[in-house]
Amino acid sequence: MGPNPAGFLGANVLLRSGGAQEWQQFGIERFAFVFDVPPEFELLHRSKDGDGAAFQSPDGALLAVWGTDVAESDFLPQVKKQISQDEKEGWKFIYRRLTREWASYSGIKDDQIRYVRGITVAAIAPPCF
Repeated sequence: MGPNPAGFLGANVLLRSGGAQEWQQFGIERFAFVFDVPPEFELLHRSKDGDGAAFQSPDGALLAVWGTDVAESDFLPQVKKQISQDEKEGWKFIYRRLTREWASYSGIKDDQIRYVRGITVAAIAPPCF
């Protein structure tokens, strides 16, 4: 099969609720999805191509959102490769659920918590989160 865009959402922290402030939306137009960013997080960096961004809270917590093109048959092997690479860097994953269409995993390293959610996205069927 040909390329099927895959969107990946990841966070390296536990997110806290933000009180009465409004959540902000971050969208990646070519993947037709929008991600809600907690109110205390400020834009730290946006990629030049618009396919990703990093947000940071006042206490230093980081939230990263990005999308990339992945051939449908390469999605699961790519996720497994990323997990393996992260484990070599010291991440201890305590949860993982991997399928051919989506993947979720989370783990810890030192005082950091990482949660990653990746899904394949067909151009005509945007994801719901």
